[in-house]
Amino acid sequence: IPTQNWLKISASEMGAGKLQLRLMNALGQILLERSIVHEGGALQQQLDLNALPVGIYYLNVRNDHGSFVAKVIKE
Repeated sequence: IPTQNWLKISASEMGAGKLQLRLMNALGQILLERSIVHEGGALQQQLDLNALPVGIYYLNVRNDHGSFVAKVIKE
């Protein structure tokens, strides 16, 4: 996912429950973390990347049903 200063996260259908967003560097260090109580349905979130240098990061999204990781490239 290429981006510059803001990372937009969206999903059309997301189950209700706790949701955890983590942005990590290549060493696995957590740089940003956000916990959300999601009521279900469409999800829209933004992460501010202004303070981070250009580079490659990994976004981990986790809920009660599983998790996934996306590669983020800040340009």
